[in-house]
Amino acid sequence: MRSSLHLACLLHFHQPPTAGAVALDGCFDQAYEPVLDAIEADDRLRFGLHFAGRILEHALAHRPNFLARLERLQKVGRVEVLGGAFFDPVLAAIPERDAIGQLQFTANWLKRQLGALPEGGWLSLRVWDPALPRTLASGGVRYTLLDDSEQVHGHFSTERAGHAVAVLPLDNGLMAALALDPIERVRERLAFINLAHQQDGERVMSVCCPGEAMVSGGRFMELLGLLDTEHHWLKSILPGRAVRSFPTQGRVYLPTGAAPELAEWSRPAGTRSMRRALRDELEAKGVWAAVEPFVGRALFDNFLVKYVEANRLHKRMLLASDAVDRLRGVLAERVRAGLSGGSDEKARRVLERACDALWRAQTHA
Repeated sequence: MRSSLHLACLLHFHQPPTAGAVALDGCFDQAYEPVLDAIEADDRLRFGLHFAGRILEHALAHRPNFLARLERLQKVGRVEVLGGAFFDPVLAAIPERDAIGQLQFTANWLKRQLGALPEGGWLSLRVWDPALPRTLASGGVRYTLLDDSEQVHGHFSTERAGHAVAVLPLDNGLMAALALDPIERVRERLAFINLAHQQDGERVMSVCCPGEAMVSGGRFMELLGLLDTEHHWLKSILPGRAVRSFPTQGRVYLPTGAAPELAEWSRPAGTRSMRRALRDELEAKGVWAAVEPFVGRALFDNFLVKYVEANRLHKRMLLASDAVDRLRGVLAERVRAGLSGGSDEKARRVLERACDALWRAQTHA
C-alpha cells in the first residue's frame, strides 16, 4: 500500500489549577513521562502535545528534566507543543483582553522554557465562536483544531475582520474509533480511507485524544503499534507541519460550536431527551454521523441559561476582570503622563497577582 496518509495526532493533557503536587507526580510517572519515553524510542513518531498550565507549572518547579526532554524533542521535530490559554478557560466566555493575555502568557512561557513560540493553539472543550479568529491571531496563534464530520482532511482558513487562522478539522468518527474500537478496526478504517483517496495523492487526517485516558487505557501503545506495523503507508505528522506542508482546502466561516458531547448537556432537559431519542434512532439506521452536523451545534452560552449558579459565577468573574483592567488602565495612564513612581511598583505587583488569580478562576474545570 502506497504511503499517502498522514495522521496529525494531538494528545491533550489536562489538570485543573487546583491539582495537588502528589496527584501531579503520579500523572508524570504514569502518563507524561511514558509518552516521551515512547516518542524518544522511535524516531519515526511525530505527535502534537498540549499541557494545561498547571502541568507546566509543576514541571518547572519539580520536573525540570521533563521540560528539557520536551525541548530536545521539539528542536529535532519529533513533538510540537501547542499553546493556548494557560489555565484552560473557554476563550469565547471570557473578556477578549483576558483571552489574549492568557494566549500571550502561554506563548512567552513556552518560548522561555522550550526555546520556541508555539504555532498552534488549543481551544478548551473545542468551543468556537465566529469572533475567535481575531482573538487567536492577536494572541499569536496561527492554527487551531476543531470538530467536524467524518473523513475530512487537510486544513482550512477562517478569518474575522482580516485576522486569519488555519483550522485543522478533527475526524470525530476516527477519534471515537481510537477511543473504543479494537485497534484492528481502526487499521481497517484508515486503510479504507487511504485506498479510497490514493488518486488524490497524499492527505492528512487530524485527531485529538485525551492524553491521560489514552495512556492509562493502553490505547496509546496500541496506536504506536499500529503506526509501527503500517509505517509504509501510514505516517504521523506534526499538526503545524501539516498546515505548512499541505495546501489549504479553502476559506470557511464556521458557526458557533463545541465538542459534540456538549450538544445535549447545553440544552434544556426536554429538548435534550428529544435529541437523544433522535440520535438513538438515527444511529440504529447508521446515518447519525452524516446528519449530526446539521442537528444543531452546542451553544456554550446556553450553559449560563441552564445552570443559574454558573451564570452567577460568570458575572462575578466579569466584574473582577473589569476591576483588574481598571487598575491596569490607571498604571498605564500614569506611565503615559510621566507620573510613575516608587509606589507604582507595588501596584504592579498587585496587578500581577490579581491577573494570576483572575486567570486561574477563569478555567473551565
